[in-house]
Amino acid sequence: MIKRSPNKFMSMLLNKIIQCNGEGSNIYGLTGAAWYQADQVLQNYINNNKINYIHSSNESSAIYQASYEAYSYNLKNNKSRIGFTFVTAGPGTTMALTALGSGLNESIPMVCFFGVPVINFQYIDINVSRAVCKYVFYIDNKTINPQKIIDKAFQIALKGTNNNRGMGTVGVFVLDSLWNSQFLYTDYLYPLITYPEHRLTIHRTTINILRTLSPSSKIIIRIGERVSIENLYKLIELSKIYTNIYIHLTLHTSHYVNSFDMTNVGIEGPTENIYMNAHYQYATHVLDIGQGIEYNSFVYTDVKPLMSSKSRLFYIYNTPLKYKPSSMNKFNTLYVNPNDFIPTFIKYFKNLKPFTSEWTNDSTKLSFYNNILTAYQNQTTNDICTQLSVIANLMYTIYSFPNNRTTDNIPLLDDNILYVSDIGLTAFIPQSFIHTKNTISKVLLSEFSPIGCTLACTAGFLRTSNYDGFISINGDGGFMNVPGYAIDLKNVFKDNPSLYGLIILCNDKTYTNVEYAEYSLFNQTTSISKTDYLQSGINIGHILREMLGDVVTDYVEYSNLTLSTISTIQSYIHTWYTTKPSGITIIHNIGPNGYPIYIN
Repeated sequence: MIKRSPNKFMSMLLNKIIQCNGEGSNIYGLTGAAWYQADQVLQNYINNNKINYIHSSNESSAIYQASYEAYSYNLKNNKSRIGFTFVTAGPGTTMALTALGSGLNESIPMVCFFGVPVINFQYIDINVSRAVCKYVFYIDNKTINPQKIIDKAFQIALKGTNNNRGMGTVGVFVLDSLWNSQFLYTDYLYPLITYPEHRLTIHRTTINILRTLSPSSKIIIRIGERVSIENLYKLIELSKIYTNIYIHLTLHTSHYVNSFDMTNVGIEGPTENIYMNAHYQYATHVLDIGQGIEYNSFVYTDVKPLMSSKSRLFYIYNTPLKYKPSSMNKFNTLYVNPNDFIPTFIKYFKNLKPFTSEWTNDSTKLSFYNNILTAYQNQTTNDICTQLSVIANLMYTIYSFPNNRTTDNIPLLDDNILYVSDIGLTAFIPQSFIHTKNTISKVLLSEFSPIGCTLACTAGFLRTSNYDGFISINGDGGFMNVPGYAIDLKNVFKDNPSLYGLIILCNDKTYTNVEYAEYSLFNQTTSISKTDYLQSGINIGHILREMLGDVVTDYVEYSNLTLSTISTIQSYIHTWYTTKPSGITIIHNIGPNGYPIYIN
């Protein structure tokens, strides 16, 4: 029998959110014509301290904040919180898509509720969101048991679907007339999603892989974004025991691991891509585990051409791909949750006979400390101090503090600071400078994250109260994104006056020479763009300072980066790190980018 609930839909929904994240937890959003009908119910929950609503500058920023609050909280506390946002129809929906794509690509549990108008005003087809969500639901006044749909949405955000396992984003579209209305339900207990067991398939595939190994086998394991940090460290520990295993962290790897202190761990990208290519020539086996939502030729390397013709390549992916690497076939590919596969692989691998091969003698990596010095020295030629040398110098100064060094005098950041950077050229390369003791203190954003969104992500991280402050390295390519995200960061500092932050803004004008930027990052170029009009007349530092307003403690700008500015920068950073003044300090560097850093 179909019944009408005495409770309103919005009340039921907020109760579900409280059950998931706890009383007083945060939800984020931006009001609009397609969900303001829920305002009164939401206000009652706010007044009773059951829900804390955070109004955001734009829909993408709301999702970034909610996503990374959940991400940081879950890693810190080993919990399963979900990020929740509410957005309106039309432009609210389209504004949300970029951040949903980032969350899906980075496997972050997020549920976004979209208002749907009952009239054609700002109406948009829900299918526009399917490419950036694991699943999309629609609920209106005729929907029976919407509470079960909400339960499934939460479950998919945390576990995925049968065909696409793992955490990710979910969209729930709600007709605006339902928010403040009673909903229909039945007493029938609908089961949640059941996930098929893949134990036999995983067992069979693991055995087939291991049967191809010999005592002289040399293995590379490529780590994708679907691999959990727990299983990543298990594989790293395995590589310490079995030195014929090399762990390759790809650009899709979601979790930060410092490779410079580990013999058999390397990172794809400018700092080590020469080594990566060389390694594949000698590998007898490559396991590509847990890559992303879709094959992306810009950042994903089909390594088969780098390998010997007799070497074997296996794919362990969570979902079938539309655009497959040419080397992928039904005999070398397994579609399962990679975090189910890895424990089985490790268990059986440890039962094998000893191996005679090892990777340790194939290359010599400089220590992390020398990496910083090399980068700094190489970037200060002809009396020009480039952006990269400024950042290297900044990190070198911070590492000079005794608490940021191990007993072996190896730099190791041992503070309660969040270190975050953009995906842009100047911000991306210096990731190799940052070595933190706390694995959740360094944030790597995916290639779907627009430049500038780090400010919103930082706001979400800081709301967890896991950090005392932050250091953010930002490029200038996303200068139109920064102002909106800055407002949300400002609001966090308004709520928490004791917080401190340092923004390193690199105005390198990379986009005036795209050809050079491409060559710097990927050692090749497809562009012929050389222009100087893209950022003419724009000073992003001034814009950022204005948007942050009175939470800015200090603003310094270096427009002529020469060797003579080095001591000034060193002194300034040393003073800042010593005192850590509350509020946000901005260092704005305007100057040349510099060359890519290769470790020879």
